[in-house]
Amino acid sequence: MMMNKQFHLFFFLLLVVLSCSRCKEECNDPTNPDCPNYIPPTPVDPCAGSSEVSADFIVEAIVDIAPIQWRQVDGVYNTQQIRVTAQQEGLNYKWIIGADTIYDAQYIFYFPQGSEGQSYPIKLIVSGTIDSVCFPNDNGMDTIIKYLPVVDSCYNPIIGAYRIAWDSAPLDSFDVELICMEGVFVYGDMTATNFDRNGGSCVASISGLGYNYYKLYSDAISCKRLRGEFWLNPDGSFEADYQINVGPPGPNVNMQPFHAKGRRIN
Repeated sequence: MMMNKQFHLFFFLLLVVLSCSRCKEECNDPTNPDCPNYIPPTPVDPCAGSSEVSADFIVEAIVDIAPIQWRQVDGVYNTQQIRVTAQQEGLNYKWIIGADTIYDAQYIFYFPQGSEGQSYPIKLIVSGTIDSVCFPNDNGMDTIIKYLPVVDSCYNPIIGAYRIAWDSAPLDSFDVELICMEGVFVYGDMTATNFDRNGGSCVASISGLGYNYYKLYSDAISCKRLRGEFWLNPDGSFEADYQINVGPPGPNVNMQPFHAKGRRIN
């Protein structure tokens, strides 16, 4: 009888050991330290989110007035509204723009008529509380100067010829051109050629513009009612989001969107 009880106890303990062993083998929780695939948590960087005091800022201009649309630019037209904005909050700011000194994080202004053809310095001086633990060499002050060229409507760097391709047909490139019409006002007209890939050309109205940027609109059948945005990227590449009528000429239009990228050829 005693032997039988010992056998039952041994058999029970064996089942417990096998059961626990199977639990460990089946454990698949990377957050459980007892599992073989456990991944320890990444240590938190005490300097994450902290930065040195910086006077970096962006320059934007109004490129469309209905509705108002701001776009980051590296040049402007005279009389075009400009907005400069410090990129770091909570500092002491001092802008020096021409004869003006401003102490806000953001400032809106414009260059007067007759400013074209020159490049003007925009200077920002900042000071603030330093993080001596993460940035022991930071003195809590910084200064940045950016030079902003001012141009008239026919000296926009985007004027010229480009070889582009639609995203829908990246291997089928074609040449297009944006031509300034001499003597127009800032919000006037310009010629857009071959954006339909079939030689269509028309005079399109400038409904929005900025340095390296145009927004055009046309109802002309000759360029299939071309309308959209055209701009140069910081690397000099050309890009466009526009629509043309892919249906037959007539009152019923079928406007189709296209996105294109390309490079300057002239």
